[in-house]
Amino acid sequence: MQENKSITLIKKLGLFNAHAKLTDERFALFAERRLAFDWVHLGQTDVTVNQLIELLEGDCELVPPRSGHLGNWYGIANGCAGAMDFNRVSTVNGRGYPLIYCFNQTEDPELENGDWVYQPGSIVDQQGRKLLSLYTWNGKEFEKRDRNLSLFSPFVLADTDNGLVPLVTLHFSRMKELNDFDFILEPTLFYNNKALVRKILIVLVNDAIDHNNSRGAFQDLFSHQVSLDGKIWREYIEYDGIRFKMGDLYYDNPEHLVDSALCVLQAVADPKKFFDEIECLPTVMPLISNIVSRVISAILASHYPNGVYDREKQTKPVNPHFHWGARDMAGYPPYRKGYFSKKNRFKSMCQTLLNNFSEIDPILFVLMPASIFMLCTADAYDGDSKQVQKLIKRVISETSHMNRQPELMVIAVEHVVMRWLDESKTHLSEYFLNRFHRHRGVSHLPEETKPSTFKEPIGFRDLTLRQACMIVGAMMKFIGGELDLVDAPIKQNC
Repeated sequence: MQENKSITLIKKLGLFNAHAKLTDERFALFAERRLAFDWVHLGQTDVTVNQLIELLEGDCELVPPRSGHLGNWYGIANGCAGAMDFNRVSTVNGRGYPLIYCFNQTEDPELENGDWVYQPGSIVDQQGRKLLSLYTWNGKEFEKRDRNLSLFSPFVLADTDNGLVPLVTLHFSRMKELNDFDFILEPTLFYNNKALVRKILIVLVNDAIDHNNSRGAFQDLFSHQVSLDGKIWREYIEYDGIRFKMGDLYYDNPEHLVDSALCVLQAVADPKKFFDEIECLPTVMPLISNIVSRVISAILASHYPNGVYDREKQTKPVNPHFHWGARDMAGYPPYRKGYFSKKNRFKSMCQTLLNNFSEIDPILFVLMPASIFMLCTADAYDGDSKQVQKLIKRVISETSHMNRQPELMVIAVEHVVMRWLDESKTHLSEYFLNRFHRHRGVSHLPEETKPSTFKEPIGFRDLTLRQACMIVGAMMKFIGGELDLVDAPIKQNC
């Protein structure tokens, strides 16, 4: 009998029965549907970079999502986006693809508010940054808005040579012109599976009613409200035993609440219809939270983006959802572990779904840190590769015997990085060093940034993902001055 692929993948990474969450006993709980959700952060394992890349590039069906944002991808596509270059390196050669989060906000001119990383309120290309004139609905017509406001991207129109165009349409059209990327808009994935998504949300709303902390449970489903004029704000849902109240709005039943939230998906999946019928839409709508979006994305097998997979062979007894997470989602442990480490609602949410849907399988979320590719160097700055190669060689030499002692390893890595920076900093390009500063988006670059392809420094693939994350974390600390990392166990005087 052919072995289930979910187990085969774990075995190929050398994790089966070698990791506390990936044992025979654990998989038995998945098979019995008594365990609905678990997760493993590969940045906290001794899986090598080479093992992971070979697994992904050798499997034509498994293509993990890299959850980037709607906005400007020109710099990413051309290898001149600074820290954001990891989006390109993690999505080449079948390693992944960009699954686009669209519920972001336009940035202000000073890049202090909104999505200052992807800058959806602007066009950023080889000619620089051009702010767009933005319009939203005021109840009677589309009104030009002050650019100091951060607006909800799906509800925004941009003034172009072709008139007012939905901001989502404008950016998605530009993104699709870029080579080597197969972009998928996540809300469109949900909208195309609207019947199942609707059922899932209704079940979760009903479950939240009986939750010990129903207010928090509702917040995990619908975290914000959005209005047609582009405003977005955090709001809580209250249930009085009959109706749901969110802000000033009342919803008669779970179906009413969920259907209102699904209208937001249409703004991305079918923007023409959305804006043509905007006078008939609710003026304020609930916004599906990031937590429930991650669950739905895994259930819809977004890691098999071609839409064809064999459930019996690939998601039973558990659905291993491989996902590239960036600095917020996956971070660079132990300095920054990402938001998964702080959310405990995934398990109960998934158990509820497992109890109500026979077609849904347990989820094993395999979180992969895209930040490791910040160590890959740009060929336009050829001297960087030699210097980073020295760093990698020293880290492997001085810490590989500490695989079972991560607390000691992170201290040793810091010492190696500090010594290396003392010797090599003057030989490194500003472009490379800039990656490790805070507040870096697509246009936070040196003035003469050159298009590049990327090199894996010699030894890069020999690093474990744990070592690679520790190097990135130490660089963020010593180059970027990110000394207040909440997860960091290391003090400055170590």
